[in-house]
Amino acid sequence: MRLSISNIAWDTCRNEEIYSLMRELGYTGLEIAPTKFFPDHPYDHGSEFHTLCEDLQKRYELTVCSMQSILYGMSQNIFDDQGSEELLGYLDKAFAFGEEAGGCNFVFGCPQNRIIPENKEWKDAIPFFEKASASSLAHSCILALEANSPVYGTNFVNDTEEAFNFVKEVPGLKVNLDFGTIIDRDDDLKLVRDNLNYVNHIHISEPGLLPIQHRYEHTVFSSMLSEAGYDGFVSVEMKLTDTDTIKRTMEYVREIFA
Repeated sequence: MRLSISNIAWDTCRNEEIYSLMRELGYTGLEIAPTKFFPDHPYDHGSEFHTLCEDLQKRYELTVCSMQSILYGMSQNIFDDQGSEELLGYLDKAFAFGEEAGGCNFVFGCPQNRIIPENKEWKDAIPFFEKASASSLAHSCILALEANSPVYGTNFVNDTEEAFNFVKEVPGLKVNLDFGTIIDRDDDLKLVRDNLNYVNHIHISEPGLLPIQHRYEHTVFSSMLSEAGYDGFVSVEMKLTDTDTIKRTMEYVREIFA
């Protein structure tokens, strides 16, 4: 397993400090919210992003392995015909942007963009994800659907079982497995073991993106991943916090999952 951490955990003014810590602790993947580098129209900055990725690899041996908050600032809904087309166009630019990193995982969390209206049902989202997944693959990227608990305000794919069931309907679409959701929804880890081939990326997180707690379930989960031969990224995901918390968390996750 390879280790990663999301840059939503620190302010950009601390980038070099955290990158150096990542290299020291053997973390090779950086997960990003694109707007933390390019606040306005992030996907219009492909050439700058390419240079940034080269610099990260050269100076810190880091690869941008995943992107989250990929529809930040977009209010359209995937169940609306016009809105879904606008989102698909935006995502195509996003995947082209991701291709500048050599291709990476794209987390489809986006709870406010996936609320099911009264006149729709979950299956009505399949055409959107078929097109989005095909677009991601064309740019050497993978779109990964993340289960979002109802506490984030969505009624679409609220637990891990629903995520696995949905991606089985869409060629190329994968699951972004979120441990915070597993905790919040009391999901069965056996379900994960039986469907691990559908997982492309993993978040070690807590409900509400609070600092990571030490949990026996992490050890069980790590053993399960090792036995199954999972060789993807395990990524720390926390909301903005201090450097000491980041360091302690990275050390803990390395101890359990490396």
